Amino acid sequence: EKSKPFRSIILNGQKLKAFPLKSGTRQGCPLSPLLFNIVLETLARAIRQTKEIKGIKIGKEELKLSLFADDMILYLEDPKGSTKKLLELINEFSKVAGYKINTHKSKAFLYISDKTSETEMRKNTPFTISSKKIKYLGINLTKEVKDLYNENYRTLKREVEEDLRRWKNIPCSWIGRTNIIKMAILPKVLYRFNAMPIKIPTAFLVEIDKAIMKFIWKNKRPRIAKAILSRKCESGGIAIPDFKLYYRAIVTKTAWYWYQNRRVDQWYRIEDTETNPQNYNFLIFDNGAKSMQWRKDSIFNKWCWENWKSICNKMKLNPFLLPCTKVNSKWIKELDIKPETLHLIEEKVGYDLHIVGSGSKFLNRTPIAQELITRINKWDLLKLKSFFSARETIREVNREPTSWEQIFTPHTSDRALIFRIYKELKKLNNKITNNPINK
Repeated sequence: EKSKPFRSIILNGQKLKAFPLKSGTRQGCPLSPLLFNIVLETLARAIRQTKEIKGIKIGKEELKLSLFADDMILYLEDPKGSTKKLLELINEFSKVAGYKINTHKSKAFLYISDKTSETEMRKNTPFTISSKKIKYLGINLTKEVKDLYNENYRTLKREVEEDLRRWKNIPCSWIGRTNIIKMAILPKVLYRFNAMPIKIPTAFLVEIDKAIMKFIWKNKRPRIAKAILSRKCESGGIAIPDFKLYYRAIVTKTAWYWYQNRRVDQWYRIEDTETNPQNYNFLIFDNGAKSMQWRKDSIFNKWCWENWKSICNKMKLNPFLLPCTKVNSKWIKELDIKPETLHLIEEKVGYDLHIVGSGSKFLNRTPIAQELITRINKWDLLKLKSFFSARETIREVNREPTSWEQIFTPHTSDRALIFRIYKELKKLNNKITNNPINK
């Protein structure tokens, strides 16, 4: 038998008592959460595949759980039968994996109209039944939608003000205080914006900005205008964050997912039923947005679309027809073009209208595009020629996409998406300020 490995720690030149090395991962090792996720995914799959555990159905999609590391939230349709089977499954999993759930710390909402059934569920369920809110990943999920703002953004304002109050006497320069805002306050606020992109009053953002400016200048009158401070370092500023623009960027970023038509995401497939019979991808640079009717309870997507349309209008762009409008758009589909014709154009020429070309440039940019004219169905070709020769199409499509439009088209990844949108909004909101050096 091989001898067991031992190690010692040398502290101040003295060798401390040896301890045995055992299997496991070191503190902070990235392998640890990865192994945990692999093990917990076994439980998640078992829950998804167990028919007795019934999730909520939205359209064709059945949603049973959301999972991030060890934080799991379940959506159950039949609470009585589903909860019983769920607990049996968790107990079975615990025997094998050694992973146990503290049922008393676990919370649940009950949406039951029958009071007798609700009383019975409260008695038989080991979970704590919450009447107002549940905290999940630092976000307060409220039982009533109307309480989302109070429970998330009012608390955020108090947290920010409390942090700034504790740090107000730190012996630090105003540049150092700006860096504190960037490192400590900005991530906290952005996380809340990302997790809960609901419509919030402008007064909230104004109050956050005021509190931050007071902290930077130690409750004294600002010596430099915020418009100058928010510039890039190369332009004479220190890139102080503009929370209002960050909020708009985060609210608007969902439009990128709509344009990409990412049906691989379950949330997209679920929410896409909200706009039936249309799809979300017909709302961005397309004709579907003109007649869009939103439901009253649409708290995220309607607000995203309104912000996106407002930004396009401010940039003096037609939000319905642009160079990056897709070939497979509602504009073209309304012409009753055959699917094989559209597929051929996308495969051989490209996905956007400006690549296809309008007016005299219609299918005339490359030899491959010119060759395609002979292969397209003649009736489809006549319809397409008529559309691409129209005055409005030539005016809106026959130009290069702007930097705002390019955010949505060439990028296949959503990496740094918020910052890309934020930069464009900064350009749009740049104010002309006096240059004291040139006075």
